[in-house]
This record gives sequence, C-alpha cells and structure tokens, in this order.
Amino acid sequence: MQSAVSWRLATSISVTLAVLAAVATAAPAAATTRPPARPSAAARPSAGLAWHRLTLLHGWTSAQSSYETGNPSWAAKGGIVYLSGSVRQVSEAGGSFARLPSGARPAHIQYFAVYTVNYAYGQLVVDPDGLMYVITFPESEAEGYTSLAGISFPASGTAAHKLALRSGWRPAPAADDGGAPAYSLAGGVVHLSGEASQPSGTGLLLGVLPKGARPAEVVYLTVLTDELAPGTVRIATNGDVYAYGGNARNVTSLDGLSFRPGKTGWHTLTLLNGWASRQVQYHTGFPEYQVSGGVVYLSGAVGNPAASSDTFARLPKGARPAHYLYIDAYTVGGYVGTLYIEPDGDISVSGPNVADGQVLTSLTGISFPLGS
Repeated sequence: MQSAVSWRLATSISVTLAVLAAVATAAPAAATTRPPARPSAAARPSAGLAWHRLTLLHGWTSAQSSYETGNPSWAAKGGIVYLSGSVRQVSEAGGSFARLPSGARPAHIQYFAVYTVNYAYGQLVVDPDGLMYVITFPESEAEGYTSLAGISFPASGTAAHKLALRSGWRPAPAADDGGAPAYSLAGGVVHLSGEASQPSGTGLLLGVLPKGARPAEVVYLTVLTDELAPGTVRIATNGDVYAYGGNARNVTSLDGLSFRPGKTGWHTLTLLNGWASRQVQYHTGFPEYQVSGGVVYLSGAVGNPAASSDTFARLPKGARPAHYLYIDAYTVGGYVGTLYIEPDGDISVSGPNVADGQVLTSLTGISFPLGS
C-alpha cells in the first residue's frame, strides 16, 4: 500500500474478486430466514446517546425498511464517535455515502472491517473531512448492503498517546494519512488507532501498552492489513501487542480496536445450546457483558465444535439493541466471522467459515450503543 488512494483502488479490486463471487443477491444472508424485528424495538431509549441521521449521498439509502437493521446514524459522547444502522446503494452513482459533521470527524483516515452481503467483509473508510466510503464491490453492481453497527473511533481532538513500537515496526508511510499507532482512554475504554508497518525485522511484537491500558485477559481482534487481507492483533495482559496474518508487515490498521481494561462491573453471559467459554484453552476470559454510558460491551470468547445451533447466548433486558446488528468478529485462525445480535438479545455466530467460529469466536472488542 503506497497511499490511501492506492489502497482504495487495490481493495476495490480485491473485494470484487473475493466478495462478489459469493454474492447472489444484495440482502444480508440471514435476513431471509430471521423473523422481523419487534415493532417496539425502535422506541427503545438510547440511554444518553443523542443519535443523528446521516444525510446520504450518491444514490445510497438506508437499508432499515428492508432488513430492520436501523437507519444510518451517528452519535458522539466523551470524545468517541459511534456509528449505527445500515446502508445500501440503489443506483450506480457510487462515491461516498455520507459526510460526518465537524466535531464527529477523526484526526486521520480510519479503516474498518465491516459486514457486507453474505457474511463477506468490506472496508469502511472515514476521512478527516468527514466523507465516508464503503469499498465492497464496483458501482456497476446495482445494490448491496453494509452494516455500520459496532463502529466507533476517537474524534479529532480526543487525547491520544503514542504506542511504544517494537521489533522494527514503524508508523505506516505518511502518504496514507492513517496516523501513527496510538491509544486513547475515554470513559474507561481503550481505543487504538493508526497504522503500522515493518520495513525491517521479523518479530510479531508490534508495540506495548502501558499499565492502565492493558486488558485483563488475552484479546484477539480482527484487523485490516494491506490489500484488505484480514489480519490478527493479539494483546496480552502485560500490554504486548502482536500483529500477524494477512499482509500485516506491509500495513496493519489498528483503527476501531477497543476494549475495557478493568475486571469490575462485568456480568456473566449465560451460554446456550452447548456453547462454552474458551478461557481454559486460550486464556481469553469468561464470556461477560457490561453496560456503561449507554454502550453495551462484550468480553471473553466462546466455542462449541459440535454446535447444532449458532445461537450461543441471550443478552438480558437492558443490554439489547433496538435493531438487528451484524458485527464482524475474530474467529480462530484469523478468519472473519459475524456476530448477529437480535432485539430480543439472542446472539449468534456465523460466517463463511462456520467451523472456525465454532472452535473460537472472540467477543472482546465487540460493543454497541443501546439505541443501535
């Protein structure tokens, strides 16, 4: 990746080959088999987050009326910007789909892995001028679907601290404008951002987080690397941050990665259908949830190689979204899986490699505002 523009062009080609081959329709794969959302879901309060509808551009429109996944919206609280809802394109106009207002824009270009049609993943790009793009397939494809659920990032002006880099890792070329690897602490949550590359060296240790910004358990997170290849970031309890898989050494994006570092305030997530914690095997912590500041956080990891149902848990009232949510998640081997969270609290795991999700699906790093 030589620049932000070249990454966009390259990823457009990559997704054309990797995503469209499996796309038969523009609907989310599960939407045709799931029940419709409860009529009362949209009336649930956002618990302190003020949501604002995005004004859509270039032929993009909300997918809410078709899939009950929410209108595309944004909210900001405590220096963090949250996205929600879903978009689809109904013309061949292409281009950016919306522009965030001043005060809800990042300091540098942000790159996020997002759910698109048929459990494939695409790339959401948010520019410092607020323009947002979805790189999933060519404009000639009449329509599609992209989820904005679970996306959050520090707004420009939110205090950020440089991540201490190791093993020859360096900030990615300045031409990418992705910013140097950094972390922010806001509302008791650690948010990572920036891009790193490794022009020399072979070590997987990318950097080290200081005390106070370290996870209580081992964290596995899916990241975007060069050419949109999925990679893995693993964060140990001593703060060591490892990056590998995909084209990680060329460029690894830390954008959108977040977790709550403390062990207080968590509640046990009751597991269903034979699913179990992966704490013993991977030291990833027990499956738990927490609601703080109107945002629901998940942690731990689950698995069930003999699963007969993809539904592994149900969130209690007070920790459920207002709409159906599709959120990308790490599964064993670095493959991208999908968490499907329903307004009644049911959480399912699925994706193109279901068996990998049954071995291990990480919940840490998954969060969504109650009004999502």
